[in-house]
Amino acid sequence: TFCFSLTQWFSNLFSDKKIEQMTREFPAQEHIEIEINNTNGSTTVTTWKQESISFEAVKKASEKEIDNISVEVEMDDNLLFATTKFATPKTKGQVDFNLIVPEQTTIKLIQNKNGKITIKNVAGDINVQTDNGAIDISNTTKNVQAKTDNGKITIKNANGDIDVKTDNGIIDISDTTKNVRAKTDNGAIKAAIKQFKNDA
Repeated sequence: TFCFSLTQWFSNLFSDKKIEQMTREFPAQEHIEIEINNTNGSTTVTTWKQESISFEAVKKASEKEIDNISVEVEMDDNLLFATTKFATPKTKGQVDFNLIVPEQTTIKLIQNKNGKITIKNVAGDINVQTDNGAIDISNTTKNVQAKTDNGKITIKNANGDIDVKTDNGIIDISDTTKNVRAKTDNGAIKAAIKQFKNDA
């Protein structure tokens, strides 16, 4: 019947999908910095009270493609660096990064080509960029820089200077007390702040 055929089609569509998980934990020194370079997939950073960094990378791809995607992570003094490598530009799949870090961590740079970036409760400076994906940052105390070519930027409860730009998407800023520079080429800007500068 039609229902059976449709169910079988969905089963065949996802039957060869494979997921591989990498988890690591690193001791946290003072003034921790994070740098991540991701090709396809989301990056999420949250915090905890422990003096360590919990690192998780989840690879998702077909059976034949998953070995063509690699994840490299290393801790060098106070800098944690992670990157994804795809064997060829035609390799299909994604890697989702999930990190739990001490509150005083600095996000030196997170770069995603395709994927959402989420940062919560990080007290250090934050610098994030994605070519295609939303950016969601909340509960920060220092400066925030965020840029996406295509996606919404949401900033909530930020107590440092903010510099955000999207070529195509809405900018939504709330509960902010410091200076803000915001620009979108195609989309609305909504802000609830004390000082505001909108670049023309």
